[in-house]
Amino acid sequence: MAPDDGDLAQVLAEVRARAAAERRARAEHVAVADDAVPRALGRLDATADPFRVSLASNRWLVGRPLLALKRLLRRFLTPILLQQAEYNATVASLVRMLFEDLDREVTLLRAETRRLALEIDARAARASGAGRDDGVAALGARVATLEAGLGALAERLARLEQATAGLR
Repeated sequence: MAPDDGDLAQVLAEVRARAAAERRARAEHVAVADDAVPRALGRLDATADPFRVSLASNRWLVGRPLLALKRLLRRFLTPILLQQAEYNATVASLVRMLFEDLDREVTLLRAETRRLALEIDARAARASGAGRDDGVAALGARVATLEAGLGALAERLARLEQATAGLR
């Protein structure tokens, strides 16, 4: 026995309202992460090379001996600093690639979610007019799956932000 048009419309309205609220909540969360991760990546790039640290001293009396000591230490530490600079650059590159991959996945999932929401609306309109609900439930389940995937990506993006938070 098929539900009547009123029941179907009510169920669809509830599903749409819940999905819209979840999308808004995730979009707000991802927007924060979208802003924070590029800033953290910028800071990571700015501090990746330990040789960028200037060797200067503002001390009048002991400035020259301190500067000579700093230069001597840098010369002895050069092999370690080169290795650290290479490691830092690799980590920065990897984090950037991961962020870009996640950002692409989120963009694709958002587009697919919008497309499916439009398709659900079109099928619901046809079902309301014809008294049928063929495929509307399946589309609703697909949208819910995509939204769950979008939520998982938002969580991964938040974890990436937390992982780069120490780089600020």
